[in-house]
Amino acid sequence: MPRWRRLPAGAAALWLGLAAAPAAAQPTALPESYARVATWPAAPQPRPLGELTAPEGIDVDGDGMVYVADSAEGVVHVLMSTGQGVRRIGAPGREAGQLDAPSDVEVDGGRVFVADAGNRRLQVFDAAGGRFLAEWRLGYRPVGIAAGGGRVYVSDAAAPRVTVYDTAGVALAVWGQGEGVDAVLPFVAPRGMAVDDEGDVFVADPGRADGPLLEVSAEGALKRTLAAVAGGLRNRPLDVAVAGTTPFTISFEEIVTYRSFFLTVSPVRFDGLNGGRGIAVGPGDGLVATVQDSWAIASQVVHYADRSAGRATATWGDLPAAVGTLPGPRRVAATADGGAYLADAWPRVQRWGPGGVPLRQVRADGAVDVARGPGDGVYVVAGDGVTARGADGAVRWSWSGNRSGTWLTAAASDGAVLTVADVGRGRLLRFDPGGTAPGGQRGPAVDVPLAGLIVDVAASGAQVLVADRGVQALRVLDASTGAETARWAFPGRVVRVAAGAATGGWFVLTADGWVRKYDAGGGLRAAWDAAPDGTPVDLDVNPAGGVLVVDGRGGRVLVYAPVGGGSADVPPVGNRCDVVPAKTAAPARVRAGDAVTVTLAVDGDCPSEPVDLDVVLVIDQSGSMAGPKIAAARGAAASFTAELDFRRVQAGVVLFASSADVAQTLTGDAGAVIRAAAAAQARGGTNIADGLRAARGELASGRARPGAQKAIVLMTDGLPEDADGARREAATARQAGIALFAIGLGGDVDGGLLTELAGAADRYFEAPTEVELARVYARIARRLVTGTLLRSIEVVDVLPANMVLEPGSAAPPAAWDAAARTLRWTLADVPPAGFRLTYRVRPAQAGVWPTNVRAAGDYLDGVGQAGKAVFPVPRVEVVGNRALYLPILFQRRCPALKSDVVLVIDTSSSMDGATGAGGDTKLDAARRAARAFVGFLGLPADRAAVVAFNDGAALVQGLTGDRGAVERALDALPRASGTRIDLGLEKAFEELSGPRRNGANLPIVVLLTDGRPSGGSEAAALAAAAALRSRGVAIFGIGLGADADGGLLVEIAGSAARYSYAPDGAALQAIYQTIAWSLPCGDG
Repeated sequence: MPRWRRLPAGAAALWLGLAAAPAAAQPTALPESYARVATWPAAPQPRPLGELTAPEGIDVDGDGMVYVADSAEGVVHVLMSTGQGVRRIGAPGREAGQLDAPSDVEVDGGRVFVADAGNRRLQVFDAAGGRFLAEWRLGYRPVGIAAGGGRVYVSDAAAPRVTVYDTAGVALAVWGQGEGVDAVLPFVAPRGMAVDDEGDVFVADPGRADGPLLEVSAEGALKRTLAAVAGGLRNRPLDVAVAGTTPFTISFEEIVTYRSFFLTVSPVRFDGLNGGRGIAVGPGDGLVATVQDSWAIASQVVHYADRSAGRATATWGDLPAAVGTLPGPRRVAATADGGAYLADAWPRVQRWGPGGVPLRQVRADGAVDVARGPGDGVYVVAGDGVTARGADGAVRWSWSGNRSGTWLTAAASDGAVLTVADVGRGRLLRFDPGGTAPGGQRGPAVDVPLAGLIVDVAASGAQVLVADRGVQALRVLDASTGAETARWAFPGRVVRVAAGAATGGWFVLTADGWVRKYDAGGGLRAAWDAAPDGTPVDLDVNPAGGVLVVDGRGGRVLVYAPVGGGSADVPPVGNRCDVVPAKTAAPARVRAGDAVTVTLAVDGDCPSEPVDLDVVLVIDQSGSMAGPKIAAARGAAASFTAELDFRRVQAGVVLFASSADVAQTLTGDAGAVIRAAAAAQARGGTNIADGLRAARGELASGRARPGAQKAIVLMTDGLPEDADGARREAATARQAGIALFAIGLGGDVDGGLLTELAGAADRYFEAPTEVELARVYARIARRLVTGTLLRSIEVVDVLPANMVLEPGSAAPPAAWDAAARTLRWTLADVPPAGFRLTYRVRPAQAGVWPTNVRAAGDYLDGVGQAGKAVFPVPRVEVVGNRALYLPILFQRRCPALKSDVVLVIDTSSSMDGATGAGGDTKLDAARRAARAFVGFLGLPADRAAVVAFNDGAALVQGLTGDRGAVERALDALPRASGTRIDLGLEKAFEELSGPRRNGANLPIVVLLTDGRPSGGSEAAALAAAAALRSRGVAIFGIGLGADADGGLLVEIAGSAARYSYAPDGAALQAIYQTIAWSLPCGDG
């Protein structure tokens, strides 16, 4: 359905207030047409070694190698002592050797222990090559790990407890609170840990306000607690490392060491940081810490070469984003080779090659626009300056607009000369390719006046096109003087403009999602709906005439090219509301029969309406806003003012830190508002109450207009110094009839408090990153001058048969048609905040299923245009009830299937070792578990054989249904040195290929070993396993004890799902039982 409607002749100009700029006559057909020729979706590229996304725990081995657990990547990064990436350990997933949200890492005795938090287990890898060795299924979500003295300590912050294991994964003791603990310790939320040279364990517990660092003996006795530095929760330790017996802790904001002074131990602070996570001693005399810095938007390892100095000497890592991802794309610059430069929600600019192939990225803090530079380089324009980079990404030159009030918002280039709009000072700037101003200094070659409220510019030779919302017109200027040479009326609300070098003319993207091409005289040449199922936010034209359109909602680039002939698809002048449907299901993973909540939501924006409005921007300029945040806050005013009609609107600016200052009183001058916001300087505290008080005072002054709506827009990145005072001031403002909107910037805000200040949930907005801030400000501006998002909508949701609707769960209530399995809601006068509809279903079938067949809503939007909102279809993973895994159910599902099983058992001399302190030998445990296994088989229909291997291999018992014969064979297992896994598998192959084999039975091999091949080779073992699998044999691998090579056993089995790790005899017996239960239905 088209996203526009026809208006009566002349109505568009009257509605837009364009009497001063008459539009060209609307044609009935267009002479040119464009078609989509390519779509460039996000294409994430493998990240180079050493690049970090969400670094958490960290450790350093004896050779100075640094290990970093990355919870987002699902890997452990291994870095050299210089920070260079060497390899990764693990991969994201749920199988053995794969990781989900790893939270900590510890290296000890040549092994890498990883807290695999998302999978509720600990995994063990070989430090030398990263090979998977074992998994310890914990049954809880591990947070921190420490190892030393033959023990491994694992913290569970939720319990709260610390469990002590031996190096094979056998639990020795539990410390903490509640029943079943072996040592009572005052834990609240234990996290990171470290073992000192005397065997004592230091535990960081940020849940404890008093003494959050505990020192505990190896036997679980509390020796002492150490206090944190002043500063509250953000200064409580999250992790701890120990050099000798001296602890170092890291909190969100700082690193602290505890040094002895006479008879006392006192904390000593390092340089401050933001977003601390983990800490480790080394390499050498140094210290390393992981940081997820939400201020600078960086994920790094910070290196302190001398831990006694307390000053960082290097950082490793930077942007937590892979090349080719495209979250929130917002700007595009087309290149001559058919590629583009792209700016998205991260502080970066990406270079994509011809065909949309992602190539590389460079950091670009505060980038507001990009334009093609000489030789397919790029100009990156920030609010306060310009950087020119070559095609290789290297900086060629840069210029800082150090004049008071400078604020750059839009840029364009013909591939050589850069044109920039400085809306802060009302100037048009032109830079030559070398960035040289008259007189030879760095700066613009042309600096001329530029009037109006400019939202974008385009350049073609000696002409510049500007989109001026101040007069609602497109204006053509002389590039050298800034003099206007032509103008024509807006076709709706212009978002972006571009120049067509090869085809001539100007291209205009409007808020209705259409691209229009105009000739030099303002005649419409072509038009098309740029992204019918998305939200176009920018466009550019390459030298060959291709038009690149950025779809901000879809995260993609759409490429259009001219095609022969004209077009009869002529969009009338008009506007529409942007309606954004969304649908979610939570939780995403449930058991069959459990409830899933389905939520349908509609959000969006409508064109501005003529409204008299007095609004004050209250902007946080506290010390925590330093860096990208303050830069984003300065520039957000430009996005805000661009949405308002300053013929009917007045705006002011209040800047606050420890106190508040009215930086700009209420004015109809948009440029003055932008300049006032651009003057913000980060310093001091966060006195929200004073900022609100000053804004309320300005709205009560003589400058405020009687009858005009009043509003305050508060933006902050932190917690107020006086929360109760802020509540009182906000309540007073709301009682005075002032609409209050609040924006929380970053991840450190109290969203609950800001919602309370705003007075309603739909007036609080989150901006997770600086890039999102401008969008949020623009959205609030439209909310202030918009009455209705949808006049009416009917939403119909069709449910599948395997999703059982919970009666009465729909909110608001919906009409339910059981025969058609449809829910139906009818809504009217939907406000700008949109709506949310919810209901609950109970999945009835295991698998991954959609929660609905389809859901859509036919609507009439706030300006009278009809449309259809199509909701996405979420899916949930449904797992069966535990009863599904009982053996009787297997028998019912496949009663005719029986098995021929060969037990291949390691009888090397290492199997004479104990399974644990005071336990049986490994071989005795293997015999006992194998006997139990045979008991679970359905002999004599099932049959079993026994193969023993050491430096050779022997068939101790051929396939038989005689339980006694199998048990006697287990008692007679021969022992010798050597671990020839290959020979054991070859002997099993011979038996399963021989005359005793029943071709109707499933062929199974269950291999048990406690070590790596000795006397043979891994390659030989893998070859023997491949031969078995090629004959349809399912191999189960079991690793017994700390020396088992889990990685090799996974390869032998051919699947991580058929590998199990047994730390001791009890676990071994349970594993054999599980395998026996799964045999009747096979596993191949």
